[in-house]
Amino acid sequence: MHLSFAAFRRFSSFSVWIALAWQGIAQFVAYFFLQRSRAEVVSRGTPGCPGTPTGAGAGGGGSSLWQAPRGTRAKSDSASKPAVMGRVIPFAYQKTAATAPHDLHPEGPSQPHDDDRGIRLGPVSPSTPDDAPKASLDTPPAGTVERWAHDYILSVDLAHKLSPPPPPDAWEPVPVVRRLAAPGRPPELRVVRRAPKAPGPEAIRVPARRAELVHTFLHHELQAAELFAWAILAFADAPPAFRRGLVGIFRDEIRHMGLYVDHLARLGCRFGDHPVRDWFWSRVPAASTPAHFGAVVGMGVEGGNLDHAKRFAERLRAVGDDEGARIEAVIGEEEIAHVRFGLHWFRELTGADDFETWRAHLPPPISPILMRGAPIERADRLRAGFSEAFLDALERYEPEPRDG
Repeated sequence: MHLSFAAFRRFSSFSVWIALAWQGIAQFVAYFFLQRSRAEVVSRGTPGCPGTPTGAGAGGGGSSLWQAPRGTRAKSDSASKPAVMGRVIPFAYQKTAATAPHDLHPEGPSQPHDDDRGIRLGPVSPSTPDDAPKASLDTPPAGTVERWAHDYILSVDLAHKLSPPPPPDAWEPVPVVRRLAAPGRPPELRVVRRAPKAPGPEAIRVPARRAELVHTFLHHELQAAELFAWAILAFADAPPAFRRGLVGIFRDEIRHMGLYVDHLARLGCRFGDHPVRDWFWSRVPAASTPAHFGAVVGMGVEGGNLDHAKRFAERLRAVGDDEGARIEAVIGEEEIAHVRFGLHWFRELTGADDFETWRAHLPPPISPILMRGAPIERADRLRAGFSEAFLDALERYEPEPRDG
């Protein structure tokens, strides 16, 4: 068949338009399926525990605090609030003329602030000496303890959070300070600003309500593991023995998580069936030095756990949950060594272990009231190394009344 030149031109133009149309359709289809797959990741939920009251398993209200690395969008209670990217933030590490070379900023860190790009910055020292390790935005080199800690904190894989690989033997040869702004949160976990009220002694007679309590304890252990990994990165020029001790305690916290995961399964639930609150992440990173970290976590949070573990073991035993009571007793016993570690390094770094020195190292708004149970478990605290005078002061402490 022969075509005239004009007909050939018309045919060629028509073929070009057909090709462009198909290309546009293909791009639209690819974009549509990509967006739908992302939406499925965001919207995928987890079933609540059997018999969980409405609002307890589903999570109730509150806005999401998850700051997700690598562009992963968080599930949020409010569609108008997008997730914020997790960031590594610089931190200036200043040595002062304190009682010990690593006892930094006894007055507490400067307040976090937003820069002109809206990026949340952590506490930064007013000046940095020449011999301080430099803050870095870089990922630690592969095969180091620092990279292992970094990857654990930012992981959004629940299996990795619950059962990370063992730490490598190698450390970075040159200390580099890295302060991670927020942990990665697996899509199974929904972080809320305000968690539902914890069930009381009578409520936990119901297995579903008891599962809520165990779920909360499990998330506390996750945050503890993450924050010990965080401290490995944040305090890069702390004594090597201090950083090695953080690794050991991290591994204990992972084992504690396993105990809670197993018990949660016995109660018919899994991690993620209830909302979680990152309370420790909102407080602990204000610790500007190893001494402040030891005050908040070792002597404070874990010291308080000695009180709480004994009390909750008794509550669980009273409702017939002997396995839950056994787990609390095991964890409470192992926390004694963690508190002893915190006390030892607080003494090493500050030259003191009295109540007022400890209180001065609690970054605002943390108060000693948050670091004690009722009653105080004196026997276990004494075994951990607290003095009678410290415990007397802790029991007597009342916050100063606010003006006005």
